[in-house]
Amino acid sequence: MIKRWYAENRKYRVSLTCSEFTDFFAIDHLTGQSNFLMSMVKKYPKVFYTIRTKSAQVDEIIMHDGQDRVQIQMNFNTDYVINTFEHGTASLDERLAAAKKVQLAKGFKLKLIIEPMVRYEGFEQDYMKLIKKIFTTLDASNIDAVSIGSVRYTKQLKAMVKMH
Repeated sequence: MIKRWYAENRKYRVSLTCSEFTDFFAIDHLTGQSNFLMSMVKKYPKVFYTIRTKSAQVDEIIMHDGQDRVQIQMNFNTDYVINTFEHGTASLDERLAAAKKVQLAKGFKLKLIIEPMVRYEGFEQDYMKLIKKIFTTLDASNIDAVSIGSVRYTKQLKAMVKMH
C-alpha cells in the first residue's frame, strides 16, 4: 500500500510523522524501529521524516545518515514541568545532550519544541532560564525550527482533567 501511494504522489513532498501518539525513541531499544525507519529513508528518497520525542535515546538513529530528510523534534520544558507532569521522560539536561548529538550527527535536522507552556508560580522566569540554557548549550545556527505552544483546552481535555 505504501509503495502504491508513494508512486501515485511522487510529485508532492511527502512527510511521514513517526511519533504522533507515542515516543519513538523511548521504546526504540525494545523495537529497533530506527533501523527500519532508516531503511525507509534509503528506499524512498523523496520522503521527509519527522520524529518527535521527550526522550534522550537518540544514539541508535544517529548511527545512520539522515540524508537531510529526517527531522528530530526535541520537546523541551522547564525542570518544574518535566518533574511535575512528565514522569518517566528524560531530564532537561539529558534532552539537551541528546539534541547536541543530533546537531553533530550527519544529515539530521533539529526542531525545538517548547510545549506545553504551563503557568505556575515563577513560570516566566523559568521559561526565560530555559530559553537561555537551550541557546547557550546548542548551536543556534544548526536549529531547523522552533515551535512554542500552550495547553489546548479542548472539550475532551477538559472532560479528562475533570475525570482525573
